[in-house]
Amino acid sequence: MSINKLLKIESVNDENIEILDFIEIISNHNPEIIKYYFSVTIFDGMPNNKFKGSFMDLYNQINDDQFLFDYSGVKDFFLGTSQIFDLLLLIDKENSFFKKYSIEEEKTMYENIYLTIAYFDGGFWEISCKDDLLINKLKNKFIQSEIINI
Repeated sequence: MSINKLLKIESVNDENIEILDFIEIISNHNPEIIKYYFSVTIFDGMPNNKFKGSFMDLYNQINDDQFLFDYSGVKDFFLGTSQIFDLLLLIDKENSFFKKYSIEEEKTMYENIYLTIAYFDGGFWEISCKDDLLINKLKNKFIQSEIINI
């Protein structure tokens, strides 16, 4: 297990499809992940006609604090989005380290959280994980990627 690698992947598809692809690869690699906690701490995007509930209420709650999901809830959330501009998704066995991290706290976030998935409107993803095998699997799957030491 490693805590010092970050995978940067250029976005070449629809962001909501890419995040669902990541989640599928991750759950196939580590089936236990379906029992983990998922927290969206940063989100900006657009809903589609599959979104259930009030998009604005969820959007405001995420951006005021965070929103906790289980595995099926996070998949439903992304199935209900048509476009993602910014995203920070935290995934861990425990939710005790879930919070909004400042830029200065990024290194601490990477050390404390099992898996982070971030999307930036500039068109790229950053995935950090304590599992080197998973990082390498994602690197091999997504050609437009590079591993960055943090």
